Amino acid sequence: KNKNKNRYANIVAYDHSRVVLERVNGDEDLDYINASFIHGYDGTPRSFIASQGPLPPAFEGFWRMVWEQNSQSIVMLTNLVGLNKTKCHKYWPDKTETYGGVTVTLHQSEVFAGYENCTFILSKEKRSGSRIVRQFHFTVWPDKGVPQYATAVLAFRRKVRALNPRDAGPVIVHCSVGVERTGAYIVIDAMLEQAKKSRTVDIRNYLIAIRKHRPHMVQTKEQYSFIHSAVLEALTCGNTEIQSEKYNQAMQKLASVNGKFPMTGYALEFQRLNSVTSREIPVEEKSVGEKPQNLHKNRFSDIIALNSCRVMLHKEHADEESDYINAVFLHAHRGRNAFIATQHPLLETVEDFWRMVTDYDIGTIVMLNNLHDQVAPESSEYWPDHGATKYGHIGISVLSKQKKGDVICVKPKVTRKKKTHEVRHLHHVSWTDKCIPKVSRSVLDLLDEVQTSQQQCGNVPVLVQCRYNKQDSIRG
Repeated sequence: KNKNKNRYANIVAYDHSRVVLERVNGDEDLDYINASFIHGYDGTPRSFIASQGPLPPAFEGFWRMVWEQNSQSIVMLTNLVGLNKTKCHKYWPDKTETYGGVTVTLHQSEVFAGYENCTFILSKEKRSGSRIVRQFHFTVWPDKGVPQYATAVLAFRRKVRALNPRDAGPVIVHCSVGVERTGAYIVIDAMLEQAKKSRTVDIRNYLIAIRKHRPHMVQTKEQYSFIHSAVLEALTCGNTEIQSEKYNQAMQKLASVNGKFPMTGYALEFQRLNSVTSREIPVEEKSVGEKPQNLHKNRFSDIIALNSCRVMLHKEHADEESDYINAVFLHAHRGRNAFIATQHPLLETVEDFWRMVTDYDIGTIVMLNNLHDQVAPESSEYWPDHGATKYGHIGISVLSKQKKGDVICVKPKVTRKKKTHEVRHLHHVSWTDKCIPKVSRSVLDLLDEVQTSQQQCGNVPVLVQCRYNKQDSIRG
């Protein structure tokens, strides 16, 4: 009778730890949901509810559970579709829906680079008052495996912790099955609470304990390793987020020599950053950039565009050799793929550079290396000084040129396949390979120019380019 409420036949809730829904009109068939209570690191009962992503027959039960347990935070760790398979069904409304007597109204939705935050207002028939429930949807857990770094997961967890009321019921955590990502998140959260309150962690024994309450929690060695990496990063780096009103004070602290270490706070934080991001990059991540036909497109052999984030050129012909260019997508605070970081184009990749501009409708190019520092001919201008020129099948002509302080604003027109595309090229001339600008105001002026340019071209990536595609582009 409850089989249709289980996403997978081998993952069911144990009787002794399952969430038992209140019966409706005494009907015991309506008390089942595939969800389990999980205790905290210190044995505190019902700290979490681990649930599968609810199937349509279980939508009503899911929202009844939210109401009955007074849960005010839902942590969702899967996307609706992954690897062309349905991983979870959309169990929440776009506006207002009633599920099993619980009316759910979407009040607000915010989208960030790595997660979405939906705020719902819940009310129940014949009950006075309403409740606020937040759904925190982590959107960047890869379909296969685990995140390369735990940074985004840790920041996401801090947000959940900060917004979950002290008097709320259990935090509901779900992925698709309700044991893999769900188990990893719960263990990370519990261990960081244990570290904060008792200055110890015991990942192995906590996982053994919670497996007695829900089967198969944390299924792979990779997930188990990720838990350790996440806890290590959190304990090594701490919380580096700074409230804007306290930024000046934080800058002064970072600039001073740390009492325990013979280095400034900047140096110490950078050292810690390197310690948690210095892991070997998997060979398969560099497989495309290291193909023989692509090696000559990389300015430096140790700076390769990784498969998971590389920009792919649109192939014009089925037999075209490659879609590779040494460029990667980067995220902004509120948007994924908000930037493209790339190297200064080589002589043989200038056409590919302008193909990328037209493929992705780029409206703003930011150049952060000084041409006068470049001795090699392959680091020359990739646009004409005046008039027009062609790079392969793409024509470039300069419509205007203007100098504003340390920023030269050029407006090239790109012609490809009889279609034209205009772009603003912003060149910061005082940012050399060996040092940062002496006057930070010039960088702020550059950012103002970028913002003005982006307002005109809409929601497309900003293309940021320096000689190396790793230093100035990331700083900028």
